[in-house]
Amino acid sequence: MSSGTVWVKEVGASREGRPYSWSRKDGAGFPDDVEDWIAYELSQGRRAYTVLDRLLKSTVDPHLQQLPNDPIVRRLQERFSTAVREVGIALEELKHPPVTPTGV
Repeated sequence: MSSGTVWVKEVGASREGRPYSWSRKDGAGFPDDVEDWIAYELSQGRRAYTVLDRLLKSTVDPHLQQLPNDPIVRRLQERFSTAVREVGIALEELKHPPVTPTGV
């Protein structure tokens, strides 16, 4: 069942020309409401941020503490830290979008 859902999300959405999303009101599907798309994208972004942040704090950081000179784990820590920071910044910017000048 999950492979069918993955196909719908990865292939069907591009064929449909609309994002596949989920809302409490309508469930899963291809909604027409742009606000539903945005809400789903933000929720999935927050979920991805949390998963990556937990991986970093519970696995990669302690590994680096045990083997501080390991170049592989140091690189993982740098890259994952950058990813967590960038996703966090993106989520904050979307939560508080910059004010656009009137008449533009």
